[in-house]
Amino acid sequence: MRIVYLFSILCLILVSSCRRNKDGCPATFLDKGDDRLTIVNNSSERITFTYGFEYPDDTSYLQTFVRTVPQIDGNPAYNVGPNGTKKFRTNSCWESVFEVSIPSGKLHFVIFNIDSIKAYPAAEIISRGLYKSYLYTLDQLKDNNWRVEYP
Repeated sequence: MRIVYLFSILCLILVSSCRRNKDGCPATFLDKGDDRLTIVNNSSERITFTYGFEYPDDTSYLQTFVRTVPQIDGNPAYNVGPNGTKKFRTNSCWESVFEVSIPSGKLHFVIFNIDSIKAYPAAEIISRGLYKSYLYTLDQLKDNNWRVEYP
């Protein structure tokens, strides 16, 4: 009888952990990740993206945002194929990330054409403006259905 009781409680805990919280975050008791954010590539080129939490301070070192060829090849999680999409997962709810880690309230995405990275050094990519920069507040991401659309 005791085993049935413990099993029932365990089932209740697992079932209740599958619900979204009041903010709509998909993180659960067992899985704290949030994959609502999607990078959408509306171009015929392969792209790669990076992000920063320190806007506007990060604009003074944009060159460090440019990923290297080994990074692109070694970690395809930040690459999006032509006319493709990529879910971007964080380890906690985006609401918490904004509250704790983004002092300006603006998440900064920088998107590059992979061919440009293979052809030019980082400084030249920045000086030529061969990138697209996006700033989003939490409300803007929610209003945009958690989509960052390129171009």
